[in-house]
Amino acid sequence: MLNVFVAEPNETLRAGIISVISKESAYRVIGEASSRVELMSQLRLGRADVLILEPRMGGATGEGLIRQIKEVCSDIAILASSDMDGLRFGVRLFKAGLKGFLCKSAGRDELINALDRIASGRPHISSVLAEGIALGLNVNEEEKPHTTLSERELDVFCRLVRGERVGAIASTLFLSPKTISTHKHRIFQKMGVSNLSELVRYALVNNITDRCH
Repeated sequence: MLNVFVAEPNETLRAGIISVISKESAYRVIGEASSRVELMSQLRLGRADVLILEPRMGGATGEGLIRQIKEVCSDIAILASSDMDGLRFGVRLFKAGLKGFLCKSAGRDELINALDRIASGRPHISSVLAEGIALGLNVNEEEKPHTTLSERELDVFCRLVRGERVGAIASTLFLSPKTISTHKHRIFQKMGVSNLSELVRYALVNNITDRCH
């Protein structure tokens, strides 16, 4: 029997996932978390074999959170359960240490299949993501400027697009305003924009605004 930990900020969704897994004899839910702090605190106990994770608990894409988790629990298999755009951010998450990606709209059978695959050491991607890749919808994605942003830069990018000021971002991320201003300058350079209006326009044109809210 494998131990499963569920990290999902939405209480209803978290309860639903736990309910499905609890009916399977091969898996046992040993814990749950609704926040990044709660998650990291419990994972340090080192009892989980599989983690079902909403990556956005850790920032813009969850890339940094996944790396942090792997540093603490190198052997844990991470299955992302999210409605974030897998075609745009899935590759980054897999490179960070993700083992599987599942859309939140997935049914019971796909959830259990995903658990079975990653528990046996095989990767899993959702049917929706697999179809998108097969159709070549993300062929040019790696060439777009926003894909060159670091995890921190992407987080700041999203906060700027949401209308947050430099001072507020600095306070939220526990960084100095000077550091955030430096990130902002680098973001503008990488994106090829000269002001915030152009940055917001880029986000709208490339359908990133939904991810930043």
